[in-house]
Amino acid sequence: MLVVDDSPEKHTRNYANLVAVQAFEGDPADDELPRLARYLEQLAPEPDHRRVEKRRWRRRCGQRRRPFP
Repeated sequence: MLVVDDSPEKHTRNYANLVAVQAFEGDPADDELPRLARYLEQLAPEPDHRRVEKRRWRRRCGQRRRPFP
């Protein structure tokens, strides 16, 4: 199970399952959700999402798919 939320303080007990996103502020150029979709596609084959470092997920989005550390 993964949690996608723009308020990580709500998930202190579930932090290993959290993918923190930026809040949508109405900017038409906001690309957070398309980037998140690419990240989740990369993460999908991973059997245990809790073990994957997710704090810097945006850096992985533009990269080719590779195994998670």
